[in-house]
Formats: sequence, C-alpha cells, structure tokens
Amino acid sequence: MYNNLTPGSSYSSGGGAIEINNPSGNYGSNPNHIIRGNIIRDIGFTSGITKYGIRAGTGAKVYNNILYNINSNYNAVQCNDANDYPRIIYHNTVDAASNRAVVNSGTTMDSKNNIGPATLNNLPILPSMFLNYASHNYRLVANLLGLDLRSIVPTDFDGNPRDATPDLGAFEYVASGTPTPTPTPPTPTPTPTATPRPTPTPIPSPTPTPTNCIIPNFLGQRINRAQTIWRNAGFTTQVIVRSRRGQRISFQSIPAGTSASCNTTIITVSAR
Repeated sequence: MYNNLTPGSSYSSGGGAIEINNPSGNYGSNPNHIIRGNIIRDIGFTSGITKYGIRAGTGAKVYNNILYNINSNYNAVQCNDANDYPRIIYHNTVDAASNRAVVNSGTTMDSKNNIGPATLNNLPILPSMFLNYASHNYRLVANLLGLDLRSIVPTDFDGNPRDATPDLGAFEYVASGTPTPTPTPPTPTPTPTATPRPTPTPIPSPTPTPTNCIIPNFLGQRINRAQTIWRNAGFTTQVIVRSRRGQRISFQSIPAGTSASCNTTIITVSAR
C-alpha cells in the first residue's frame, strides 16, 4: 500500500489507519506486505477504543511513511499479533513521542533509520531538523546520516535516490541554492593601443521641405468641390464656404496664383 493520505480515525478498536492483519494466525509463507509513501495524520481520541497509525500484524516492510497528529493515547506504528514473520520498519518520519513512535509487542521487528523512536539506529524527533515543522514539512535542513538500507529503500518519499550514507527519516536532505563557482583568475588587462581618429564624413544638409503652396483658382467651380480643390493644391486647412451646395463660386478671398503657407492659410469662397 502506498501514496495514500489517511486523515481522521473511524475504525474499530485495535485497528490502524493502515492495517495488516493476520486473520488466520498463520500464513503459509511470509506475505511480505509493503506499506510505503503514505501520510497518516489526525488520529483523535475515542473513549474505549485502541487505535494505531500503522499496524503490522504479520510480515511487512514499512518505509518512507510520514505520521503526525496521532493522539497521545495511541501508538503511531505498532507491530503485534503473531510472531511469525519479520516486520521491517525503515526510513519513516514519525512525529510522536519516542515511546509511542514505533512500538513492538512480541514480534520480530527490525527498526532502523527512522526519525521518532529513541532506540538503536533511530533518532528522536526535533523541530529544528525540518524545513517547516509547524506546517508539517518534514524535509531536512541538514544531513542525518544513517545505515545503508538501499537494498530495501532505494529512494525517499519524493523519489530522490538514497546513497551509501542515506539520511534518516522519509526524506533525503537536498541542498538548496546554487553552489558557489570556483573563481577564475583574472585575465591581465592589455596595454591600450591608440586608435587613429577617422576623418568625419560630412553629413549632407537636408533639402528643406516646402512650406508654401499656390492658391488655386476656384472661380466657376461648384461650391461643394471647394475643399477638394484646396486639398489637391497641398493646403491642409479648411475652406470657409459661404453659399449653398451646388452653386458655382464667384468669389475667393485670396487671388489664384498667390504663394501662401500650406498649413496656416485660410481662404473664404462664396457664390453670389
């Protein structure tokens, strides 16, 4: 059983959030159950009922699990029932009192590289070991070197490979940040060589853009064409028209042929 999240506690007395039972009391051979990569949390107290986070009632390998918020009346990992096959309890992070973290009741148990129990080859839990203990981030802030158990636990909870000196608990320590690079010796600064100053290339003066246009002849043209005639002559201003549409122009305020500003000249035309 792996990659499960088991919050809460709604099961019968003597059971576990994850449980391996031995219903007949005798397997023909070691069933070698595997419980790995689970998060078991928030097991509350119920009067008259005994609970466990994980219960190994026969042969099993229990590794890379995280257990926390297990009520102080209950054991987090419990090995009990028939003393038939070994219980292998490796590389778990158990946030519980050391006397309740991993408990054996008359079975053949091998407990190593766990954080939680204060027993040989294990280490009691301390908040300072972790990146964010208050938020239950149990990734390590430094190495906690243990025994080489890679034949059974080759990777950690996150899938990181374990080496010959793996860290205790469910997580391998992974250093953060980028290593400081080895400094490169400075390259000697060459003596500067004077560069001849090039002869500047003369920049031609731009041809001035004409600013004047020639006043067109409006006389005889229909009054509604006045603005078009004005624009075609290059002027950008508006023609003032004093007549009705369709009549022919008989007066313009500036004589045709006069040179005037294309952008500011205003002309009036009318029909009489």
